[in-house]
Amino acid sequence: FLCPSQWKNRRKYLPHVNSIVVHSILTSNRPLEQSLHLYIKYIMFLLYIQLDGKNTIVPWNTILTLIKQHYHGTATDLIMANVNSHLSNAHSWAGNYQKAIKILNNTIPIYQQSLPIIQKEERTLLDLLRIIPFKNEEDDLIRNKCDLNFSLLILGGIQYYLGKTQEGINSYTKALALLNEDNLGKTSKYYKIDTLWDIGHLYIYAGQFVQAENILKEAKENIDKLYPNQRIQAYVYANLAFLMYHFGNFKEAILLLEKCAKIREKHLSPQHRLHIDTELKLGFINYMLGKTNFAKRNFIRANMINKLYNDDNLIKALINLGLGKIYETLGEYDNALSYMQNALEMAKLQFDDNINFGMSSQLTEAEIWPKTIKYTDLSYWEKVLKINSQMFGNNHYQTARYHYMLGLAMENTDKFQHSYKHYKQALAIIKTLAIKHPSLKRFHIENTKTIQEKIDKQP
Repeated sequence: FLCPSQWKNRRKYLPHVNSIVVHSILTSNRPLEQSLHLYIKYIMFLLYIQLDGKNTIVPWNTILTLIKQHYHGTATDLIMANVNSHLSNAHSWAGNYQKAIKILNNTIPIYQQSLPIIQKEERTLLDLLRIIPFKNEEDDLIRNKCDLNFSLLILGGIQYYLGKTQEGINSYTKALALLNEDNLGKTSKYYKIDTLWDIGHLYIYAGQFVQAENILKEAKENIDKLYPNQRIQAYVYANLAFLMYHFGNFKEAILLLEKCAKIREKHLSPQHRLHIDTELKLGFINYMLGKTNFAKRNFIRANMINKLYNDDNLIKALINLGLGKIYETLGEYDNALSYMQNALEMAKLQFDDNINFGMSSQLTEAEIWPKTIKYTDLSYWEKVLKINSQMFGNNHYQTARYHYMLGLAMENTDKFQHSYKHYKQALAIIKTLAIKHPSLKRFHIENTKTIQEKIDKQP
């Protein structure tokens, strides 16, 4: 995991390793331990380097069966717990969220039991079942805490994907508390940094920007010192860029994403799914900078890579939402409406009843609304207002924006009574919204002033 320079070479051998190990296990013509160790390395690479959850579910179940049949030591339960944590992660990335939660609910209590005496062979196997092996570093108690931390991070990620962001933050907070010690070694510090960027990531989606800023600054300070040019550094930069996007610091966000992209492009294949994340963030930032054609290319590239996987409804929702915004700006309103509707359907599939909370902080509030619009087809603005209120909620910033846009369209067609009603609704929503960070205050003030001026000018 910490040797990205070797990934490209190892990636070539994945199909061969799989066939050799499976044949070896089935025919028993090699020692089981050797075959099992190689099989675990293969699955770990597939899951955590390739981020392929779907194709690791069956192999993890095979590993579970082999361990049940051949391992009966004092630490067998812990070994099984580590395997089940990875199995739950595989199910999560394959979209089987309830199955993943069920596995974790049975796994997490095992780490909380008294620690057994761990034999040398068991310690080796446990280390293989960690994204970073401890080798001879740190004692079994710290290792066990890191294993529990890892399971809680998986649980928090699933809770976020179900739109239960605060529950996810609670899981991450518990994970972080396990590693609040001064004498952590380099490997356990990695787990702590991983937790910091995860919790910072969720603070953004919960709209808790001040907390996100503090946590992600701490993560960046640590990652730059301990793990430069690693994939986790790219994660931290990507989340800081997303935070800057929410603050309206778009140029700084671009600089951070360029650093993120440089790391990802160096170590990952061109079709790796993490490039979707880079392109999506670049797309939304370029859109806010008025670079519409650049943003369009970002969303199209994200969509091309995503079609190779086609297993993440949230990504589909965001791609469609971004393209909807682009085509609205370009004046291609039929396309815009189609993409917006697709975004709503994908968001419903992802978050179900939690759609409003799940989508609430996907877009920035750092936007100055236009004072006029050219397009006056009221049916378009009425439909996108309805879509946005369903996707974000009746009292969300985006809903206020589309009440205002519909008001502009009605004013252009001399329907002043109706435009007044939508301006008033937009103003009422904005006045109820808390300002999530000092950097957003000027945007709220400017848009409130613009709406009020429109209301005051109504005949």
